[in-house]
Amino acid sequence: MFWPLSDDTNVILLLYTWLGGERKHKPLTLQEYNLLASWLHKQAYRPRNLTDASCAEMAAQKTELSHERLTYLLERRITLGFYLEEWQRRDFWVLGRGDEVYPERVRKLLRAQAPPVLFGTGAIKLLDQGGVAIIGPDQTMQTSTEQAQRIAELCTQHDCTTIVAGKQETATAALRSAIMNGGAVTVLLQGRMFGAPMDKFFRQAKTDEKIVLLSSRSPVDSRSFTQEADIGDLLLAVCDSAVYVDGTELGTDQYSVPAAMQKLQSQKKCFVWTTDAPTSSARQLLQSGIQPWDLETAVSSGIFQPRQKMNQYESMRKNASLSSTNTTSVVGATKEELPPNSEETLWEVGIQLELFPSQMDWEDFLSKDAIVILLLCTPLETGARHTPLNLKEFYEVHKVLQQRQWNFGTLRDEVRMLEISADAKISHERIRWLLDYNRDIKLGANLNKWEQLHHAWVLTYSDHNYPETHRNEIPPL
Repeated sequence: MFWPLSDDTNVILLLYTWLGGERKHKPLTLQEYNLLASWLHKQAYRPRNLTDASCAEMAAQKTELSHERLTYLLERRITLGFYLEEWQRRDFWVLGRGDEVYPERVRKLLRAQAPPVLFGTGAIKLLDQGGVAIIGPDQTMQTSTEQAQRIAELCTQHDCTTIVAGKQETATAALRSAIMNGGAVTVLLQGRMFGAPMDKFFRQAKTDEKIVLLSSRSPVDSRSFTQEADIGDLLLAVCDSAVYVDGTELGTDQYSVPAAMQKLQSQKKCFVWTTDAPTSSARQLLQSGIQPWDLETAVSSGIFQPRQKMNQYESMRKNASLSSTNTTSVVGATKEELPPNSEETLWEVGIQLELFPSQMDWEDFLSKDAIVILLLCTPLETGARHTPLNLKEFYEVHKVLQQRQWNFGTLRDEVRMLEISADAKISHERIRWLLDYNRDIKLGANLNKWEQLHHAWVLTYSDHNYPETHRNEIPPL
């Protein structure tokens, strides 16, 4: 999808994705998200409608999901914006299940079990072009590794994509063989493994549009599982055929691939390569009806299908929408610079290393009042429909809040926002736009940018370490 993401995808990320720091409430499970999505569909709503408090409250009642939990998840906007900026800078992309460029193979085969969001980097066009999945456990013999390499080499010779999962011995051997022979590869990874820096060997393949990395978990999802069934399902969804390369009895199958192969063997060409002493996993696959590997039989069955070439429209749509050369910022700005520091700003910009830890939940470091002040007074985009409040307008809002003994966080309440905007003689539409959830995400992205590029910190005038020379000129809270 184009950066910035659609409103629907942003909301799906807030509800479903682990971003770190989920201490009070956990993101929705796939089953819970599907329950919510089904209710939204029946009401002719979209995920973005959940940013309306009344819609979120009704959704919680009808689905029996905790309203407090939904509210908590939807309020993670600053943290999400922080990571969106980082992921775009690292040339990652994010696809929501409702986005046009979500892989059609995954959508059609997995249906309701398709991940609500996918994270990736590299040539997305490979995901709908099929290929041969080369699968194996994490403990292999030398003969197994060599066989995986040979099959990957055959894929390359037939202009067929090699598809692997994880960084196990079988996957690594097939991956390197395919790339060394100039082939294309699709790699299924999870969480922090997906977010790890790519070495030079793979960076060149990415430049040549010969590799795509795909995950159903965010790059900052640090959860560890003994079983990752999502990977097995995704692997079988994007491939045309699969070859299980047997290992040793000591090996384990973290990705539940044999189970996925048995489910999909009627829809995919599946084979099992084994030595004279097959493991229990290989025997189970053979007993389920999957064919033993034989090169002549595999070739005649059409296992090595050349990559499906997209028509011109499809190619333009997918390449243009996820081009790594897209220079538009996730926050919509056109210049990589800090906001101006003038007498018209209500906060100070300074330079200090590591004042904000970069991989933490930003809501822990900025109070709700500080976030509202920043949203009201900070220019976050060019050519916006409304301008931030100037100093005089801000004082009017501040004066009304003082009279009512309310804090700035009160402006998040729609009814009180109406009262405050009327008394301060400022357009309610303008204040509502300035506090829109999309600007929360943009603010989080800007905080990331300022910290990464300039090691900047931000102080609002209510902070205890705000400069005294400036504080004396401003009425106290």
